[in-house]
Amino acid sequence: FKKIQAKSSKPVQQTDRHWLFAEPKLSDVRGEGFEALSESFLLLKRMTPYHSAALFEYDAETRLAYPRIYSTASDGFRKDALLSVSDGVVGYCLSSGKVVHYADFNGDARLLGYYSSPEEIRSVIAMPLDRTDRRIGALVLDSKSPDAFSPKTEEIRHVANLLSELLVRVQ
Repeated sequence: FKKIQAKSSKPVQQTDRHWLFAEPKLSDVRGEGFEALSESFLLLKRMTPYHSAALFEYDAETRLAYPRIYSTASDGFRKDALLSVSDGVVGYCLSSGKVVHYADFNGDARLLGYYSSPEEIRSVIAMPLDRTDRRIGALVLDSKSPDAFSPKTEEIRHVANLLSELLVRVQ
């Protein structure tokens, strides 16, 4: 892949959001970068069964993140969510730069920041996506099974590193 300089921040447009698997042909004006991101989500799905997976893109100027690419089995997933660094698991992951892992989550899924209705979420993992000296987003997976991600944390981390490279490409 070629390294491409990230452009300055831009307002979030609805057309910048993509729901995976919604159309038979995945496409994007940025071409191969989006296809590679899509393939990465398919790889995650094969590695570990998740209920929802989302790549939240982070804008350091506004300190907001939104789901750039996501795959979910939920009608309550907030596809238009704009999360600040003080909102839920995603916000904490973005502000602290730490991996957040709840092996046995027992709270209301709305506390995660990206659900609008109750879900029976039992495990959550959020990994920051960094590129050189800046935070560019977070990868978040959740599952209806307890401890769904512990055995695969290292593999998920590798996919998160790949996603950070690809996210820069499609920005």
